[in-house]
Parts: sequence; structure tokens; C-alpha cells
Amino acid sequence: MPTTHLVDSLVRAPYWLGSRLRRARMFHPRGIAFAARLHLTGEGPLPTGEHACLVRLSKALGTPGDLPDILGVGLRLEVDGEPVDVLAATCAGFDGWRRLVLWPVASWSTARLSSLMAWESEDGARAQVLMETADPGLPSPDVRALAHRLPVRLRVRVVGRHGDLQTGALVVEGPRVQPVDFDPVLHHPRGWRLVPDWLASARASAYDASRNARPDTVGPGRSVRAGRARGGSSSR
Repeated sequence: MPTTHLVDSLVRAPYWLGSRLRRARMFHPRGIAFAARLHLTGEGPLPTGEHACLVRLSKALGTPGDLPDILGVGLRLEVDGEPVDVLAATCAGFDGWRRLVLWPVASWSTARLSSLMAWESEDGARAQVLMETADPGLPSPDVRALAHRLPVRLRVRVVGRHGDLQTGALVVEGPRVQPVDFDPVLHHPRGWRLVPDWLASARASAYDASRNARPDTVGPGRSVRAGRARGGSSSR
């Protein structure tokens, strides 16, 4: 439909231009990727047990040094050979609407992050990922400063309509690894999809435009295996 094409073009244009000018992602342009471990208990969209994964830590606007910014965590794990991506950014809080509002912070030490959008299962259940650091030794928002403090532990919650579905921890331990292009619209847990649909569609167009404009893109289907999972089982 013409209207759909127009909306798609309006979404793509600023992301393509911004990424071309920056020669990097329009948002979260500079980051550092590390090997990590994700451990979760409970039934939900993500695999239970302990799994090796890749984590990219970044600033959304790319402000220098200790200047505040919206902090980001990109998580990729592989289940049955397929990538699953989670992108979380610092939010205003975990209660109600606050987890839907991006919020700049001045430190990793008390960062609260949300996936903002939710997954929806085939039977209508919904889940959202929340992360939190609680480490007084991380007084700066600078990713490079955090890189010198590894291992870093983030509490992880996968929250449904009526409370926690899964709880656990993401342990960023290194070493540094080659980053990947995250795409949570394409790489979602099996049996779940990102909602609302209109926003997922717009987000997919933005990611595609950014990849096409950047010289450093590795493509949405490329992934880096962070190692072999040590125990645990997949819930999907």
C-alpha cells in the first residue's frame, strides 16, 4: 500500500543518513563486546540453565568519557543453532510506564535497563526483559572503565503480566570478542514475536537502513558463537 511504503521510507531515511554520516550505528555507535554467561531459572521465552553468550556494552548517543548517556546492553545467545537477540537500554525505572521510557544515567553502578518492547507467545502471553547492575565499583558510564572491572554481574528478570517468569544473572567476564549486528525483530525466541507489530515493523526498517548505510556491517544473520554452553537445557 502507498501509505505503508511512505511510512517505511520515513523511518528508513533518518537511520540511513545518520548511520552513513557516523559510519557506524545511528544509536549505540561505539561499544565493546565480551564473552559472557547467562544463567536463568523458571519457564519463559529464554532457555533455562547456564549458557555462553555474547554481550555488547555501549552508549546510545556516544557521549565521550564520563558524560551521562542512555546505556545499552546487547545480548546474543544461540539455542539449537539459532541466534536470539535481546537489546536493553537504561530506563526511568521498573514500575509500570517507567520501564518504557529511555533514561540517561551517569553511572553503570545503578543502571536499570529494559528491553522496552515485549515478546508475545502464540497463546497471547507477554514477556519483557529487565536488567540491573548493583556494583558500587562502577561509578562511570564509560564502557572502557567498565571493561577494566570485569567480571561484571547484572541481575536479569523476564517479566510477564503477573510477575517474574524467569530470574537469574548475566555475568560479563570477557575476553573481548568480535561484535555482531543485533536484530531482535529477526532473532526472537522460537514461538514468540516482538510486539506491537507496527513498532516491530518500523524497528526492522530502521535496522535494515542502518546496516545498508554502514561500512562496518556484518549483516543480520551473522553471529559469533561465544563458546559452548556449560550445562543447562533449552526451554524451547
